Amino acid sequence: PQPVYVAPPVPAYAPPVQVYTPQPVVYAPVAVPAPAPVVVQPAPRPVDNKPNFLALKYMPGFSSNIGTADGKVDFSTPAFAHSPGVEFRLTRWLSLRSDLEFRKDSRTWDVLGVKGSLFPRSPVKPYASVSFAINENLKNPGKYSFGFSAAAGMDIFIGKYFFLEAEARYRMTPGSCCSEVPTLAVVGGGGVAFF
Repeated sequence: PQPVYVAPPVPAYAPPVQVYTPQPVVYAPVAVPAPAPVVVQPAPRPVDNKPNFLALKYMPGFSSNIGTADGKVDFSTPAFAHSPGVEFRLTRWLSLRSDLEFRKDSRTWDVLGVKGSLFPRSPVKPYASVSFAINENLKNPGKYSFGFSAAAGMDIFIGKYFFLEAEARYRMTPGSCCSEVPTLAVVGGGGVAFF
């Protein structure tokens, strides 16, 4: 028998089935930048450039008479001296001063002096001053001599109100019954400033 050719059956077309699967909605948080912090600078304090006007001080030390003998300078035995004083500070480098100096046999009043300081912005201030001086020898009470006092020293300021001070003074009160030779004094102490 002859083979019989049979065509394969036509496949039936079935449309694909679409299944809708809902996708989960993911909400990502939105990063909102934080505002930059605002730094408020405090107002600077006003700088007080004026020194305290009135200064009171006390400086103990030693004093010696200076004489010349045979062309040589001769110092007497140093004796205790103490010196209260007052300053009127006009600026950081210029002051008016007045001092008393008490010694064993005499006393001197620097009636009015002018003091000039170096380094006005520094707490350590070298200075020099010159004053008009009145001297009294206690062996001749009521009799006075007049002269000048020159000084050099250093102030060390501890804040605005307190200070340490050391100085050397040379006093010349010539030509009178009350002071025969000059004096040299070295004193040191401190004080307080007001206003």
